[in-house]
Amino acid sequence: MSWDVIVIGAGIAGMTAARILADRGVSVLVLEARDRLGGRIHTVKGPTGLPIELGAQVIHGDNPVLDLFAQTDLITVPDPDRALLWRDGPRSFEPGDRDHPMAVQAKLQELDRVMGSFSDAMSVPRALEMAKVGASASAEFLAWIEQLTGTTPTTATLHHVVHEAQWAPAPAGKNVPRRGMSEAAERLAGSGITVRLSTPVRSVEVGHHAAEVEVDEETFIARAVLLTVPPPVVATGTLKLGGLAEAKNSLAESLPLGPGRVTAYAAKAPAPDTGFAFLPDVGLLTWQQDSPIATLVSKGPAAGGLDLAIRDGSLSSALVELSGMALTPTPYAAHDWTSDPWAGGTFTAATATASDGARWAEAVGALVMAGEACGAGPSHPYLDRAVGTARRAIDHLFHLTSKELAHP
Repeated sequence: MSWDVIVIGAGIAGMTAARILADRGVSVLVLEARDRLGGRIHTVKGPTGLPIELGAQVIHGDNPVLDLFAQTDLITVPDPDRALLWRDGPRSFEPGDRDHPMAVQAKLQELDRVMGSFSDAMSVPRALEMAKVGASASAEFLAWIEQLTGTTPTTATLHHVVHEAQWAPAPAGKNVPRRGMSEAAERLAGSGITVRLSTPVRSVEVGHHAAEVEVDEETFIARAVLLTVPPPVVATGTLKLGGLAEAKNSLAESLPLGPGRVTAYAAKAPAPDTGFAFLPDVGLLTWQQDSPIATLVSKGPAAGGLDLAIRDGSLSSALVELSGMALTPTPYAAHDWTSDPWAGGTFTAATATASDGARWAEAVGALVMAGEACGAGPSHPYLDRAVGTARRAIDHLFHLTSKELAHP
């Protein structure tokens, strides 16, 4: 069976493009390996029916995804009433503290101004030393950056951490849909779009004016294919690209995703307030008032050590003391993104360059690319980046669909 466009991946980038194309009268087939929409957005229901986010946690800043919702459909996530840090016990952790990561960041910004062009040759550990940041505060700063980016910043330079957005905190303003983040992808589905879930694509043979897409027992032909899967899916050979796009198989290796896992813990009673805690070498813990769930997001190497922390009981006691909730030591729900064969991690590692992203984003024959990896470089790897790459792909896809359908 033939289509104008086949979209591979039903994450926010794939569904955004599919919606725009379908609204323009283009026939669209979306093929998704998972049994759900959303990709790295993954919402499950909690014990009281409230949503639990095991993937993307919030919609950051002035984000085009917000256009899918009325304001009444959204919950604005407030700044936490209290912020805590756990290191051998809880302590207050406020931005005004001398050793808070934001205060350390300010010291690095001042050092960057003094160093000028030399800051691009100075490692972050050396910069922390020159800025006279103590050993404990330096370790906490490096762990903080690791949790923001999923990448250990010891290989980054002072210039990177000060000037490039992917190393910085997220933009102000956070919202979540009342019925869960996955609703964003679900709202994009519907009229004019055919979606096949649980249909992993094994290979794509790319020609100049058409492409063949092979799944387990079928082959589809399309005038154009939009590939939105994360690069590790291609780098590992889980999905193979052939024909004109064969070079992208090795190119995908330059765009790894940072490791990460999300774990939700249930409590016997709802949280009395909204809170946030930073556990160096473990992750970021959040809880919302009136919800019986606390969520731990662990990125970078910390995600790999999470099992050990759970088994020895130290994490469980920390979670209870931090949140004030009687949390069960056994996770209610969890997702390990690093071992997910259709992701390979959380989002594109901060060490990826704009050149890496641009080369991955290049269209080849009938293959067009989208997804947050296409925008790798000095920007945040959030939903708006994925949506932006999908919108930029539309004109090229529309041009390809005007050609006569032909075999590769």
